[in-house]
Amino acid sequence: MTGKTHLAVGVLTACAVTRPQSIPEIVLCAGTAAVGALVSDVDVTHSNAKNSLHQIIGMIVGAVVLMVVCNLFLGIDLYSRLDKDSSIYRMIVGGLLFIGICVFGEHTPHRSFMHSIAGAAALSFAFSIISFELLPYFIVGFASHVAIDMLNSKKVRILYPLKIGIAFGVCKSDGLVNKLLFYAASAASCALIALLAFGVLS
Repeated sequence: MTGKTHLAVGVLTACAVTRPQSIPEIVLCAGTAAVGALVSDVDVTHSNAKNSLHQIIGMIVGAVVLMVVCNLFLGIDLYSRLDKDSSIYRMIVGGLLFIGICVFGEHTPHRSFMHSIAGAAALSFAFSIISFELLPYFIVGFASHVAIDMLNSKKVRILYPLKIGIAFGVCKSDGLVNKLLFYAASAASCALIALLAFGVLS
């Protein structure tokens, strides 16, 4: 699947599973799930692919900028929520470990380590150092990526380093199913976030 489809499905799945109940929680859920939904593809190496590792680093920088903007202009103090279960030291250590794992994953075959239980465990450990409270959002986003990649014809080596993998072969990574899934997940995400924001769902 394409990156935008992974993003839409990851945000939708995380919001549906975790049901964040306030605007700050929704923003943190969506942002964290987006990282989880995109990080697996740092192992993409074909020439037309963007550098996914740079995208992940960019998203981390973007998250910091988002916290500043939310605090200054929207009155939403995201940093204070993170500060309750983390610290600058933990964020730095966890962030460096997270990026280190991504660098390793960047040099592994596509849909192997970065799409496996081992990869999920390593990245989740690093993310738990950054913020244990946000960890469920990351895990759900990551799991959604692996799950929909299994719909394609190329095997997902979920038990890496074993060579065996799972591929249901029902669609192409950039075909009609991918497009339909993107539009459906995007629409459903917007609707669900609105319902959560207005307190309709609890």
